[in-house]
This record gives sequence, structure tokens and C-alpha cells, in this order.
Amino acid sequence: MKFEGVERAFAHAGRTTTAAWRDFGGGFEIVTDVAHAGQRSARCTNAPGELHGLSQPILLSQQEPREFVARAWSRAEAVTGEPDNSYSLYLDLVYADGTPSYGHVTPFPVGTHDWTSAEVVVRPEKPVRALTLHLLFRNQHAGTVWFDDVSLTEAGSDENRVAEPGFEPPPEPVKPAELDGTYIDSYEMAGTEQNYRREQWAYLDVPLTFSQPTHEVCSLGIFHTYEFERELAQRMHGRGKLTFANAVLNTFGFPAHLLDVMGTETNWAPGGKYTPESDATMGFRRALCYHKPYLLLLNTDYNAFRPEWVELYFKRCAFYAIFPSFFSHNAADDPYWQNPTLYNRDRPLFKRYIPVISALNAAGWEPITQARIVGGEGRVYVERFGRDANTGIYFTLFNDSDTPRPYRLVIEAGPLGLKPGRTSGTDVLTGSPATLRPEGKALALEGTLDAEDVRITRLTSQ
Repeated sequence: MKFEGVERAFAHAGRTTTAAWRDFGGGFEIVTDVAHAGQRSARCTNAPGELHGLSQPILLSQQEPREFVARAWSRAEAVTGEPDNSYSLYLDLVYADGTPSYGHVTPFPVGTHDWTSAEVVVRPEKPVRALTLHLLFRNQHAGTVWFDDVSLTEAGSDENRVAEPGFEPPPEPVKPAELDGTYIDSYEMAGTEQNYRREQWAYLDVPLTFSQPTHEVCSLGIFHTYEFERELAQRMHGRGKLTFANAVLNTFGFPAHLLDVMGTETNWAPGGKYTPESDATMGFRRALCYHKPYLLLLNTDYNAFRPEWVELYFKRCAFYAIFPSFFSHNAADDPYWQNPTLYNRDRPLFKRYIPVISALNAAGWEPITQARIVGGEGRVYVERFGRDANTGIYFTLFNDSDTPRPYRLVIEAGPLGLKPGRTSGTDVLTGSPATLRPEGKALALEGTLDAEDVRITRLTSQ
């Protein structure tokens, strides 16, 4: 396994950078010895097969289609190959209706040349919501290039929509970029693929298994990913950094101990019907994460996902202290977070539930609740977060049915350090006091939960 790219990324992160531009592939460097105008430019050096460049997202929010022009200057030294979109000014668009339009390109000349400009003119058929402007130097090209003085202007306006177009230092210094860790995407992809290449088995540290249908010995694909993860986690934790994986804890549980943050993409409305994941699935993830966070990205048709379903999604996630969010209907196009109509509609829910979920994660999930539900016909669940009665112990309740359910929560006060008569409770979501009734050495909390509703109570003892 090769980790040169990871090591290079961490070495690259401390370089002089900008707030507005982000790396494409291996990224870029800000230099002060070459510039078209001003004092600085962005430099990329590439070898065949590598990717370098820089990108900037730009929000246009057009109400009507308006022509716009992008321009950039570049200088080159010993650039190989033929002119193409791998050394170019390159635009990707997203229209107001969410459809994409990729690859609006003008190449730069190759070879060695002084500052030369490239221009891309776009005459959109529909209003453009946003675009990403790329300055690319990648693939088969080798050599060194510099970029400078980038602009994007709409018809009828002289305003340059590009931030930091000349890479000049801002009025206040920008803190150098710092990486917090590494991210593994699609962790369980090909996890059940079976590897019969005996010549590779000698390099495995994880034991072999066998195919159930044929009984032939093989190595399972998930074990290769696990070995990669183990080495990566050792490197990250040795730096005091984090590991984060997507598409994990769907089928396999054993990757969790090496990861610091976990999550997956899911669809809770297949075929237009609200279908949340089961308590078994959500509880499996919560238990294996223990005190570590788990995150969901909802990939669904947001036009069909009703607003009232959004709060049901947040409530169910809050019970397990799993963070809810959204991505895209097909994990690529028309992302939720580029649609202000959606995220502004749901903003009150984020403000209501995310701080509570954060507090639960900070307190930490505990596998033994020291509490039980009386009533609820087996459909009202309880979880506990926190173990210190002085700072706060949380109990989350959830009605996993489609009808209201009365319940009585009985809490074993002694093991938790809760003192009957000296314990107070607060309904976290409403701020209202929680009425606790002593029952011998226990405390009881009664109420009724609406269908698919959540209640979160914080208890403290003085």
C-alpha cells in the first residue's frame, strides 16, 4: 500500500495559501518570484499521470439567463503534450433548476511561453445558480505553469465575481491550511468481493476465509480495506489527527474501533414513501460508535420528501444522537446545500436539534441505561447519555409507532448518583421543567409521546 499521497497532502497543507481558492488534486503553491501583475501568482508543477490545479466556487444566483465571461492568465515552462482541457481554464455550471453543465473550456498553449490569456464565454440557455472555476494542470502534461489575474464578469457589469483574483495577500493574514485527518469514501464498496489470487495472500495480515457456495478458500475485499484503514489510522493517530469514513457500519462492525468519525448515505423515502431505518440498524451504529459521532446524509428526491418528514428524520436521529443532514438525490447532482429554498425551509430544525445532538454526543452514549420503560407496549424506547449527575445525565425517549403512546420511565437513581428529592429535570427541546416523582430508590417520569416523537430530558443532582 502506498501512502505517498497522504504524506504529500500533509506536507502541502502548511504552505502559503488563500482563503478563496481550494486545491484541485495535488493543488498549487502561492509564489512571489513570478507574477503577471502584483506580487504573487499560483504555481503548479506536474508529472505525467498527476493532477494539479486550483478551484473556486462562485454563486451567481441568476434570475434570468445572462452571458458571462471568465478569463485567466498563465505562463508555462517546458509543458509537454498537446493543448487540451488538462491545461486549461475550465468551468462547471449548475443551473437554477439543479441540472449541471460541465466542461466549458479554453486550453492554454503548451511548451514554454510568457503570460498568455484564455477566455471562456458562456451564453446560458437557463439561469445559472452557481459555477466552479478551475485552473487545471493535470494528466499527461509535465512541466511547470503559473496562473494569475483571474476574472469572471456578467454582461452589463464590471464586477469581478472571483475572490482573490490575483492571489495577493488579504488585509489580514490568512492562517495556513491545516488538515484535521483523512477521509475514506465508500468504505464497504466491494466489501463482499472474493479474492482468489493466491500470490497476494502472502501479503495479508488478516486471516483468509472461504466462499459459502463453493467452499473455496479466498480473501474478502473488506479485509483489504481494513488493512489499509489500520495503517492509515496508525499514521493519523500518531500525528494527533483523525480518521473519518463514509459508507461504514452498514454490513460490517469491526472497522469502528479504528475510526474517529463515521457515517453513511441513505434514502429514507424510496419510491416516495417515508421509510426510516430500523431501531436495529440505528442502534447497531450507535453501539459500535460508543462515544464517537455517526452522521447520516439523506440521498433522496427532495421534491417528494415532505417537509413534515424532515422533522421526523431529525427526531429519530436525535434519539440516537446521530447527526442528520442531506446530500443529493443521486449522490452527485442538485445537492441539497446548493438549494436555498430547501435549507432555509429547514433552518429552524437544524437550529433546534443539532445543538441538542451535539450535547448528547459530548455527554457520551452509555450502553446500560439504568432505566426501564413501563407501558408503551414495547414501542417506546430509552437511551442514556452521560454518567455524571453533577454535569447532567440525559435520557432520550422515542415512540417508534404510528399512534400516541403513554409511558412511565423508571430510573434507578442510586447507580447514577441521582438523589431523590435533590434531582431536577429539564425537557431539553422545550425548556420546560420535567416533573419527577420519587418511587423508593427510583425516580419516575410519566407522559405521552406522539407518533414518532422524541423526548429528551436532562437530569442533575445537587
